[in-house]
Amino acid sequence: MKYHQLRAFVSAAEHGSIRAAARALFLSQAAVTKALRELEDDVGAALVVRTARGVQLTEDGQRLLVRARLIVRQMQQAREELRQSQSIDSGSIAIGLTPAVALTVLPVALNTFRQRYRQVSLRLVEGIAPIVLPGVRNGTLDFAMTVQCGVSLGNDFVIERCFRAAHAVAARVGHPLLADPTPAALAALEWVLSSRLQEGHGGLIQQLFFGTGVAPPERILLCESYSAAAALVRNTDLLSLFPEPLLALPECRGITAVSIDTPALETEFSLVRRADIPLTPAAAYFAACLMRAGRERFPSLTLPPLGIADESDSMATLRAEATTAAPKGDDAFSTELAALLPDSARG
Repeated sequence: MKYHQLRAFVSAAEHGSIRAAARALFLSQAAVTKALRELEDDVGAALVVRTARGVQLTEDGQRLLVRARLIVRQMQQAREELRQSQSIDSGSIAIGLTPAVALTVLPVALNTFRQRYRQVSLRLVEGIAPIVLPGVRNGTLDFAMTVQCGVSLGNDFVIERCFRAAHAVAARVGHPLLADPTPAALAALEWVLSSRLQEGHGGLIQQLFFGTGVAPPERILLCESYSAAAALVRNTDLLSLFPEPLLALPECRGITAVSIDTPALETEFSLVRRADIPLTPAAAYFAACLMRAGRERFPSLTLPPLGIADESDSMATLRAEATTAAPKGDDAFSTELAALLPDSARG
């Protein structure tokens, strides 16, 4: 198997046709077709089925696609790392962000990142953990910053704890509940949440009703879209849990926090990346920008890393990965990165 064959295969699978794959790769259709046939000959199996609507993967093609994507991406990253180590401002980064991070932390982090890397292309995928973590696992995303739900991710990932965010019960302005928000009244209403009761927001729901003598609400509408959840809360009597800083943004106009006497409700945000693939200098720098912006926006979290595949692999490794491949002779890179990463990562 050769790189150009795998790249043609991945492109055909992702675009659904030979023509679209050729256009994306700036190749002729004949060249893509030849690469696919050579790959099938090499592996001794049919990988794609050509139809009037394009191409479809066979079972063997589906199996190969998972690894082919990872190989193609790692080849791209190797090339980008070498170029960035030569002070060439180029490459690409793909990251997944939970909506709370995208709306509050990302703008500040991007401004900092662009002061150093102006030409690196970015791809941002917004979504909760179940949406973005598969991309980190298969290599289509370099890393993700999402809510740590307390679910074990195994040894495939390195998880760096970044910061906490306080949450509030959210309701529409003028909601009848605001006059008397008792636990019983809260439990009687329908809620829109991003996950089930035992995970993520659901865990906060358990905390909210713990010790009140009232069972948590039974009517839960599961929603993976923040904008859809906000629209439902704004225009119906559904309740939800939103990070408090979001309620001050234009996206939450018409939504207010419900004043209730409960212990602080917090979620923990973490940076998740593959344990076996180091970040490129640009990706590590952007990760550091996000961490710093998050800790400035939200209360700092001074706890050791969680769920690490190797105990020696911590925030310090993130700094080491970036500085080892830092632009040659560019001492400012190390200085800037040290200033961005938490104090526990320095030294």
